[in-house]
Amino acid sequence: MLAFELVHCLLDRQQRNSHMPPMNLLNNFDAPGQIWAGISALSAILVLASSLADRHRHRRTDINAVGFMPWTLITVFGVLATVLSAAIAIKAS
Repeated sequence: MLAFELVHCLLDRQQRNSHMPPMNLLNNFDAPGQIWAGISALSAILVLASSLADRHRHRRTDINAVGFMPWTLITVFGVLATVLSAAIAIKAS
């Protein structure tokens, strides 16, 4: 059912835009979808950085040099933010 609605929406958008004159780049800007996609990309970079930092912390040579950042928790919340913002970006576009 969802695939049928998606195809119907895409065909409706295509038919609606077929009779419209060409627009410039600013009119084609899909602000909500692109902003959420950017947030998703930034949070994915955060996940990558925090995963590398967590790996570095677990492989440390000085066992007493633990640090104070909760890298595992940051990674979990980063993955959650990435998935949610990507879902919203897909829904918005």
